[in-house]
Amino acid sequence: MNSQESSVGRGLIKNPVAVIGCGNMGAKLVNAISAGFDGGTVFAVDPDVQGAARRIKPNHQIRIIPNLSHLEGETLTAIILAVEPALISSVVKQLRNVLANTTLISVAAGISTEKLRALLPSGAKLVRAMPNLAVAVHEAMIVAYSPPQNLLSTEDVQVVEDIFKGAGRLEWVQNERYLDVSTAVSGSGPAYFFAFVQALQGAAENLGLPTDLAITLSRQVCIGAGRILAEDTRGASELLRAVSSPGGTTESGMAVLNDGLSELVHQTVQAAYHRALALVK
Repeated sequence: MNSQESSVGRGLIKNPVAVIGCGNMGAKLVNAISAGFDGGTVFAVDPDVQGAARRIKPNHQIRIIPNLSHLEGETLTAIILAVEPALISSVVKQLRNVLANTTLISVAAGISTEKLRALLPSGAKLVRAMPNLAVAVHEAMIVAYSPPQNLLSTEDVQVVEDIFKGAGRLEWVQNERYLDVSTAVSGSGPAYFFAFVQALQGAAENLGLPTDLAITLSRQVCIGAGRILAEDTRGASELLRAVSSPGGTTESGMAVLNDGLSELVHQTVQAAYHRALALVK
């Protein structure tokens, strides 16, 4: 264990983390963050305490509180903003005193760092991060960006990484535009895979397989292929060649799939990317 890490595995996280907004993504982040470090408190802030409690897994580290006034006087490692874009301005204004001494991590879609910086007190530290649905199973792809003028220290960067380590994999980008591209690729990406699994299931049913078996086969194929990608050092193109025997069934199927697949995926991601740009404020 690194000498800077605590004995309970909290890394550089010395004080509580607060997640503002416990809707679909916010609640998943609360669960993932609390799983990522032992002994630290996670404040989950949402006016609908009962609704938040249903979405958040029982954990002695998590304190669900109804409003921001409960954070007054707290020394926080970071505040994660997971509210609807329309609430951003009001929430940040209420947090100005707290934000002077902590890092704001926004996971709100479509709110640029320029817009956020205009709301923050001078010297406040700001990170914009884009997680995806796989936060729920601690396998998210999280892309993070901090404005150059923010001057995050090496320790600040490590704190952000420690916060998200229970959520999945985090990659930093040096250009905020890459966040919008990442939204179209990794943010929307799980939906593309679900759509493919659904299509594969339909193809299996069309060939006469019972629905239950078609569902099992299509889901497990995707799960197994993902595990191979995670554990095998070869890239996707090399794995594709390895599984496609000359004159075999896979080669025959891929001859059809390759006829337009790349163009279809490019168009899909482009559409999502342009929508992401349109949402940025």
